[in-house]
Amino acid sequence: MSKNKIDWFAIRNGPNFQDILNRETLEVLTATPNLELVTLNEIGCYHSVGASDTQMDRVYQAMKDEYTTLHKVPESWIYKGVFPGIWTVLFDPIIMVQDREIHMIRFFFREGYYLFDRRSKDHCKLISKWGDQGRENPWQEMRDYTYKAPLSTRMYQHDLPGHKQFYVDNNFGAVIGGYSKRSCRIAPVIVLSDAVEKVEFFNQSPRPK
Repeated sequence: MSKNKIDWFAIRNGPNFQDILNRETLEVLTATPNLELVTLNEIGCYHSVGASDTQMDRVYQAMKDEYTTLHKVPESWIYKGVFPGIWTVLFDPIIMVQDREIHMIRFFFREGYYLFDRRSKDHCKLISKWGDQGRENPWQEMRDYTYKAPLSTRMYQHDLPGHKQFYVDNNFGAVIGGYSKRSCRIAPVIVLSDAVEKVEFFNQSPRPK
């Protein structure tokens, strides 16, 4: 699976940009049942940390330091922010940039992890059959310092299963986000840090290199 040929820099400020991005993203994410996340590595899966300025420079450096220390994606990246999980964009990091350089992270997935699609009949069957068997849900305790609702609640608010063990048991490392009314952007959203093999930190300028 390779990158499409759309010139994202040319259309990113156009009136139909979001519709085109959603259409192209959904086409990739639903191309095959039980999409293995490793197939997205060639396309590119990017997350914007924020524009380069004094405050975001510190946040970005702290994230780099944390990753370097742990040698894996920290759980805090999954639960911080109002939206659950790590929301990403496919194809080209230029999609996330406007007029200033942006701190970016590219994610590379390991084999054996899949994409959960709540509109898939097969995945809905998995939900109905699955039971937590009384197991604790660590997502109930994961809270962002700004957004007080735990990660489990924020998952439910996006019409997604809110128990971490459901994703672990079924090897769902990411979900399709953006179906609910709380978001207008279709995107792969990382929910299990173990699904990520490695990341790359880089800065994206407002114009393609």
